[in-house]
Amino acid sequence: MKDSPEFAVTVRGFCEESAGTNVTIGPRDSGEIVDLLREAQAHCKHVLGPRRSVGASARGPRYLCSGVFTEGPLGLILQPDDIRTLASERAALTVRLFRNVEAFRERILAVRDEKELDDYVEPAKGESPEVEVIFALRGVGLDFGLISKRLGLEPTYTSSPPRPFTSEGGSRRHQWILTTGPLRLMDFQEPLAQLFQRLAPLTEQIRSLANEILVEPSVDLVVLEYSDRIPTLRLGPNDLLLLANLESRLWLDIL
Repeated sequence: MKDSPEFAVTVRGFCEESAGTNVTIGPRDSGEIVDLLREAQAHCKHVLGPRRSVGASARGPRYLCSGVFTEGPLGLILQPDDIRTLASERAALTVRLFRNVEAFRERILAVRDEKELDDYVEPAKGESPEVEVIFALRGVGLDFGLISKRLGLEPTYTSSPPRPFTSEGGSRRHQWILTTGPLRLMDFQEPLAQLFQRLAPLTEQIRSLANEILVEPSVDLVVLEYSDRIPTLRLGPNDLLLLANLESRLWLDIL
């Protein structure tokens, strides 16, 4: 999250039906969105305490992340541990973010030539921004053929680093990518549901690959245009449970 007076993010936690258990964290203009979410989770855990019983049909806490920002890149990264915690609560998560496009363009013009605004094109009036929904398996020295054979799926594309090491001596990672898009939409729900439907029967295979060849699963939601209208992200309890079973991270990436 950018340290900016034009940036403010709030996370609200609806711990149960009683309004007295709800919490609002923020607004804040620094830090990471996931840190606010973790604070809201800690509050719900504290106020519910031993009263909380989680079953297959139980309704858990609901969390809403909302805010307005000027500059990017911005995003929400949920690591596997974060997702496991949300899934264990039978929680639901909604993320709604908005960009102040006018302030953003003014800031760009203040430090760059007007021609450079062509790199920050907004969608045509009335159109939703372009997005891409990605499932990635990332690791060092991956055998793409082995992954495709084990999953019974051909990737949309693969990528291999031109050099095996970074300038700091770290290993560069290979990527096996399954992607949907670019699409124009205002809600990630439909392409995410289609992706999860494809991945659900492959949970055990993906986990086995992760353990055997140290591949890291990730679901990436990428907003490709500089729009004020950022698609809404909604994750229900079953979505979070699937991500937890895949031992995947989730990354909402906004340019």
